[in-house]
Amino acid sequence: MKNNKIIYAFGIGLVAIIFIVLIYVNNEYEEDKQTKTILHNEIFNLKKEVTNKIEDCLVFVTRKSVDEIGLFDNKKLDKEITYNFINYCLEFNEFNKDEYKITSQSPKITTTIELHKYIDVNIDMPLKIQKEKYSETINRFNYNMKLSSTLNLLLDEESKLIEDQKIFSDDGRSTLLIPAGVKVTYDGIIVENVQEFIVPTKREHIVGQVMYDIKPDGLEFSRPIKLMINYDDEKLPPQTNEDNLRIVYCLQDTCNSVPSIVDKLNNVVTASITHTTEYGLDNSKNMYENIGDTFDSQKDPKGEGIVTTTNK
Repeated sequence: MKNNKIIYAFGIGLVAIIFIVLIYVNNEYEEDKQTKTILHNEIFNLKKEVTNKIEDCLVFVTRKSVDEIGLFDNKKLDKEITYNFINYCLEFNEFNKDEYKITSQSPKITTTIELHKYIDVNIDMPLKIQKEKYSETINRFNYNMKLSSTLNLLLDEESKLIEDQKIFSDDGRSTLLIPAGVKVTYDGIIVENVQEFIVPTKREHIVGQVMYDIKPDGLEFSRPIKLMINYDDEKLPPQTNEDNLRIVYCLQDTCNSVPSIVDKLNNVVTASITHTTEYGLDNSKNMYENIGDTFDSQKDPKGEGIVTTTNK
């Protein structure tokens, strides 16, 4: 009888010990599970922050590289984007905190230019975000810079614009403003959309060697609209006088300047235009003085300056 009591007490004690151990193990499991969830969410959120930083930087370096190289040479542009990406986009000190570690392999960058459509930049660069034994990996980044923009016009019953509308070029340089009340026609027919294309030019006097082609050709506006083109004063030719900058449209070897206002504080040149064609930012007076070409600033009957280039 006494032995039975001992065995019974021992059994109860053993059950209690097992129960306590199970509670401890379960608590440890729940804490570990909770820690894993917290770390997973932290790393996942950090992954989004890093991705956004790199993709924003990729937009910047693509625009910067196009501004410096132009659109003619795919290989040069590819090298310039690679160089700028490595120099501007791979600094992660702001994220290397709280024992997080970010490592990346060398980027492999491929650039594809489809004129009048897009520049597609693909980056293959495995990047690892790690804390303790938990990690997330990002493998690829992409930026598709559009070389065309379309504006669908909002018209009232009289076929006039209901409100001011703008077209922004995807390189961040050009803005076309069509004010409210303007009627847009082509050969007397009402037009409901306007397009703008970023196109390359070999004219060295055009800043950035890029023109902005507003389509369809031959559109007419019931009153002038505004074209604004930004520039980077650090990339202008040496000895440039910003006051000489003006917006031009070019036909073959002749470029016609449009009366322009230079805002040197905000680095933007504004002109009022009345028809659609290719427009660019011109600094030909200084360029021609530097390379020995001629510059003719005679006025035409409409008051527009005519710039004639003659390469010697």
